[in-house]
Amino acid sequence: MKAISVQEIRQIITELDPMGSIGFPNFAPYSEYFVEADQVAEWLVLEGGVVTVDALGDAIWKIFCESFGRIFPKEEFVICAGQILGVDNRVKCPVCKKHYFQNYDDYQICPICHWENDGLQSSYYNYSFGANDLSVNEATVRYTIHLNVAVKQLELDYWNQYSAASDVIWAELEQFPDQSVSECDSYYDKIDELRGTYIKHILALYIRYFVDEEMETSDDLLEQYAYKIKNYTMKALYEGVPGYYDRTPTLYEDDSDGDDDDK
Repeated sequence: MKAISVQEIRQIITELDPMGSIGFPNFAPYSEYFVEADQVAEWLVLEGGVVTVDALGDAIWKIFCESFGRIFPKEEFVICAGQILGVDNRVKCPVCKKHYFQNYDDYQICPICHWENDGLQSSYYNYSFGANDLSVNEATVRYTIHLNVAVKQLELDYWNQYSAASDVIWAELEQFPDQSVSECDSYYDKIDELRGTYIKHILALYIRYFVDEEMETSDDLLEQYAYKIKNYTMKALYEGVPGYYDRTPTLYEDDSDGDDDDK
């Protein structure tokens, strides 16, 4: 690993920034803050007077954390230090910490955890956006549990769309509190098929990931569970709208009871 003297690090920092301070190009939420070169140099003197990427990263990280009174992810500051020294353009995956991307700004997918590095999102450890649609912290938790960032993402996508469909139903029911149940069912029918599809996908993914990876999820089995979940959801929706449950007390009773009453 390349090592340089404190005097050389002062010179490097001055060439990068005539004001003699270090910015944080890869730590975007705090890019307006700086650490003075002399602070870094003084801290490094206590550590032996030579500078490696790791030592410089530790110095910047320590001063930065003390300035704000809280702990930040050290990895980002080591990356920053490596770019300042120009000794290593490779960047360690912020999620699994095992794979090195060849360049921070290039779009690459980690072959170990499947984190999609886009050169920007990794700077925001708590924000969900970009190619992954989840933050670095969320991806790290997911990798810790599943050893794969991509696992369950499909289930999450389906669930988000399913929830949005349910919200549409709820909003329409609230808009027309005086309509009959059959009239409201017409609103429900508009997205019934779509929502049923999402439910079945959720069930299939749930069984695959949490019950048995090899278990066959037949359409008949999924259809049965989807029907039960769908009807339970409608019951909750109707009960939440004033007047509905009182006017239709037998709507959700067992089908056999309803048939007997009709007879």
